Amino acid sequence: MSKYIGTPVVNLSVDTVDVTGDITATDSTPELILLNDTHEDTDGGREGKITFKGEQSGGEVTVLGQIQSSHDGTSDDQKGDLIFKTNDGSDGSSPTEAMRIQSDQKIGVGLSSNISSALHVNSEVSLGPDNNNRMIIGSTAAGVGSIGTIEAGTASFSTATFKGGNVGIGTSSPTVSNGKGLVIADATAARLKLCDTTTGEGASDGVQLGHSGGIGFLFNHENEAFQFGTNNAERMRIDSDGVLVHGKTAKSELTKGTTIELNSGGGRIVVTGDGSTGGALFLGNSTSGNVGLMRENGDFECINNSYTGFSDERLKENIEDSGSQWDDIKALRVRKFSFIRDEVDAPDKIGVIAQELEASGMSGLVSTNPDLSNPEETTKSVKYSILYMKAVKALQEAMTRIEALEAQNTTQATQIADLITRVTALEAE
Repeated sequence: MSKYIGTPVVNLSVDTVDVTGDITATDSTPELILLNDTHEDTDGGREGKITFKGEQSGGEVTVLGQIQSSHDGTSDDQKGDLIFKTNDGSDGSSPTEAMRIQSDQKIGVGLSSNISSALHVNSEVSLGPDNNNRMIIGSTAAGVGSIGTIEAGTASFSTATFKGGNVGIGTSSPTVSNGKGLVIADATAARLKLCDTTTGEGASDGVQLGHSGGIGFLFNHENEAFQFGTNNAERMRIDSDGVLVHGKTAKSELTKGTTIELNSGGGRIVVTGDGSTGGALFLGNSTSGNVGLMRENGDFECINNSYTGFSDERLKENIEDSGSQWDDIKALRVRKFSFIRDEVDAPDKIGVIAQELEASGMSGLVSTNPDLSNPEETTKSVKYSILYMKAVKALQEAMTRIEALEAQNTTQATQIADLITRVTALEAE
């Protein structure tokens, strides 16, 4: 028979009450209140328990589980924990704590104290329909977190691991030198792949963007090359010797000791380093050969000897006639010299010295640049295109002076001829 607790309130003050059957509270706000009237502020004190018991087949009464509430902390306050305990079959009458809800609403599973996060599970967590097909999330005392899977009863606990700020796939010990990163490990073909897998993957390790046939960029271990591609075709590669090839797929297709070739639509730029020319930059196309060549010694050669620069009036402002360049050009010291790296026995070049040009007052023609071979040093260069135009202006001035002298000479010659005619006439008389 059921026992009812309703109005009036029934106070049970005895230590033990054995009730057979159900206990039902009938009220608009029914409550079951357990009051511990011991005055104490200890951690775990003021406890109250609901114990669940059952009888075994032999009639022995066993404790199956408990729900307990007790004081949280040692202060004179109202903080409380809610603790759930279960019997694993060996706990006797003292079941083991399985879960705790702290006074700060943090939940711990498998531990009884020091819950530092909203939910702390001191074991692995499984998600899945059954024991043979599930995802496992867990960690170890060594600080390794992992996400694993069990598929058809086969476990893989290194699907993803987290340690020291690194993420590992296929490895339980992800290590990245001098930083943090993602480590993918596999005995045959490790790959980070972002693609549509509707077609075969090929023999490659790397990153693919797009569908499986769209190369993106990847390392091909069949030919030991790092390949870059778009629109389902390779466009550039770095081969096993470190040669960068653009527009072709093998350095054997390149000529003149080419180390870099950019080839598209018939045009090309070739950077070469063969024994006959030294380092050089070729400009041209694949059908008519080179139209320009810049050598490592600074020489620039053009097939038609023509050089151009932007000079459109629409690109300029403050246009006016230049002043006289006569004195500047006269002050130039034209020198013969050789470059240190040329390793020649005698001067074989002609030009000016940047520092002497600055000293002559034409500092606007000199630029100071960082030395690429030594960042702490600088080198000076000359704006020869402007210097040439100054020379043109000075030449125009010289032509004007010559023309004036020619006109003066013509006048004087006419006067002399007229004088000779008069003298001749006088002599005839």
